[in-house]
Amino acid sequence: MIRIITDSISDLSQQEGQAQDFRVLPLTVRFGSEEFRDGIDLDHDAFYARLVSATELPKTSQITPEAFDRAFCEELRDPANEVLCITGSSKLSGTWQSAMMAREMSNTPERIHIVDSLNVSLGEATLVRLALVHRAEMPNAAALKDCLEDYVRRSCLIGKAEVLKYLVMGGRLSVLGGAVGSALHIKPLLRLVDGKLTQAGICRSKHRALEWFAQQLQDVPPDPAVPLTIAHAHAPESAAELHTFLSQAIPTLPPILEMEIGTVVGTHGGPGIIGLSWIARA
Repeated sequence: MIRIITDSISDLSQQEGQAQDFRVLPLTVRFGSEEFRDGIDLDHDAFYARLVSATELPKTSQITPEAFDRAFCEELRDPANEVLCITGSSKLSGTWQSAMMAREMSNTPERIHIVDSLNVSLGEATLVRLALVHRAEMPNAAALKDCLEDYVRRSCLIGKAEVLKYLVMGGRLSVLGGAVGSALHIKPLLRLVDGKLTQAGICRSKHRALEWFAQQLQDVPPDPAVPLTIAHAHAPESAAELHTFLSQAIPTLPPILEMEIGTVVGTHGGPGIIGLSWIARA
């Protein structure tokens, strides 16, 4: 059987993993001297409650090779099992490298297959869900990895930040730029390119941002067989508004799922950030 493992960068919960038969390994989140296991000791509500009052950004630590090795060994106790491990983008986290190191530590590396999602949060979650969809029809984990890597090449992720101070605190925007942007009510538009977050533009009104999201879908039409995903950082009303706008603007869209953005993207984007991911038509 193909056992699927991912990391908490995907923002998939432990409960989802138990219900759908996959495993989520947690990163570590530190607020000052306090340390939490992402999604286990610290849920999203508690995380954002701490974030809004923090004077400096929390720090996240990647999963260690030893933690991956323990998980791989547990899943491979059954000699009929193989592991497919889907990690957050190697361009943004060292978690993929840790998984690769753990594979090298294994006595049976041929039974362990690692996929660099080149994604975070909702984009990585989309790939995990696709792995679950295709798992039963694939003859082995190598075939499932090949299938997923095609989806990785067609994966699209865009977003909009709401509160600039978190980009300033994280060094992704200058203090002056943050002050000017806040004064002018400018919101950065974001795009994941080759596994890295880049600025795709700016907007000043909510309606223009909604139009921008819709235009990206028209420019790169989604695969009709794969649901889109909208994710939000403690902003369910914004997610619902985007969902409604897109459904009305482009009635032929596939179904749209919604989820919440967790610690990794939430730390640097702050509350209010909203994202959209989809798989482009082949």
